[in-house]
Amino acid sequence: MLAATAACSGSSGKSSGSTTSASKSAGLPGSTSAPNTGPADGSDSTTPTLKGLDYCSLLDPAALAAAGIQDSKGQLPADYPNVRGCWWMQDQTIVSLTVSLGVQVNGLEKGEKQDFSGFEGASRYNEITSECFVDVNVGLDQFRVDIADPSGENKALTGKKCDVGVQLARQVVAKIKK
Repeated sequence: MLAATAACSGSSGKSSGSTTSASKSAGLPGSTSAPNTGPADGSDSTTPTLKGLDYCSLLDPAALAAAGIQDSKGQLPADYPNVRGCWWMQDQTIVSLTVSLGVQVNGLEKGEKQDFSGFEGASRYNEITSECFVDVNVGLDQFRVDIADPSGENKALTGKKCDVGVQLARQVVAKIKK
């Protein structure tokens, strides 16, 4: 954090007891930060985002095969572009990736907390529907991996609850961090 502050203020990070050049250039007496010139939504160029990604490319064929999905060609949601994401289906198994931009729709407090390479997330398993939900907050955005096999016939998912869903979410995070 100190390095980031030093980079923003033009200081070397060492305190000299004098006012930094950033406060002089801001033009306000006693000001120690530059004026906010970022977007109105509070994000900046360093805030991670899910905006502008090809959502169907975030899960690769091998990851989908591990979930029992052999056809890796994803489908856009029926309500696209109002609903962002992608989904894949084989037999009774469905994997969907839903993206919310600028809002974190699903609360993480209801699930098992998880760390996804520094992003906060949670997973929940529904025993009745054999469905796993994994929600991950990315900056101001959120994505959800939903994997379900209501038939119980997908051997790739049998007895694994949210293990496969969490692995799929980890792959999404790895691709957006690149």
